Amino acid sequence: MNDRHPLVLSALLVFLTLYPGCGKSEVSNDMGDPPLANASLDSGTESDLAEKQSDPSKTEWNRETAAEADIPNDIPVYTNAIPLDGSATDRLFVFHWETKDPKSDVMDFYRKQLPDAGWNILSEEAFGSFKASQGDRELDVWIGSEPNKPVSILVRLSR
Repeated sequence: MNDRHPLVLSALLVFLTLYPGCGKSEVSNDMGDPPLANASLDSGTESDLAEKQSDPSKTEWNRETAAEADIPNDIPVYTNAIPLDGSATDRLFVFHWETKDPKSDVMDFYRKQLPDAGWNILSEEAFGSFKASQGDRELDVWIGSEPNKPVSILVRLSR
């Protein structure tokens, strides 16, 4: 990622992608979500390729391929969001967008759209995060901003 993105959100994306368990119990993937296999894979390093080949359910996106990602239908995507990158397995979906719109507009969007998409908002933090659930699935949305930089939107779905 480049220096335009908040360092904290970038580090969080890497952490959440590398450590999908994070204290969660195993949850089966029989929720009826569309498969993520149609998303394009970025070539990555040789060790990345080996990891992808050993886990065929893992899919990754980068700035060039993120627009093609097969995002689950019930995850609201902010209207003016530009896709940056993401990763998915059969149990974890992490995606990163940015927008030039004000953080308050993004917060208002998720405050309305999460319940409309069937998510139960469990908590909302003023600094810019939502925690929501839908059956056995959990959704975390982090919205971060720095002065004179685009607003970052990080979404993590654990199934």
